[in-house]
Amino acid sequence: MVAAGTFFRPLALSYVLAILASLGVALTLTPALALLLLPRAAEREATPPFLVRGLNRLYRSVLPGLLKWPAWAVIFLFGAFGLTAWTAPHLKENFLPDF
Repeated sequence: MVAAGTFFRPLALSYVLAILASLGVALTLTPALALLLLPRAAEREATPPFLVRGLNRLYRSVLPGLLKWPAWAVIFLFGAFGLTAWTAPHLKENFLPDF
């Protein structure tokens, strides 16, 4: 029987390379094509969608408190990391089904 790790390493490598290639395209090719294909899009001023407006309001209400008490942000991040570290051992070891 073949261990799951022998399949997982090349699968993970190809996944990471695909994500990095996608990031490269998203940061270079997409804005360039948008500039070429939509030359007057920057002239228009669009109203942001409802969800974006709501998230901006939430961000603007939370940010001053985090700037005033940055220790709370650090405590939250360490708590989230601790919760992740606590749940990680409970994950199953099989990444791929048995063939």
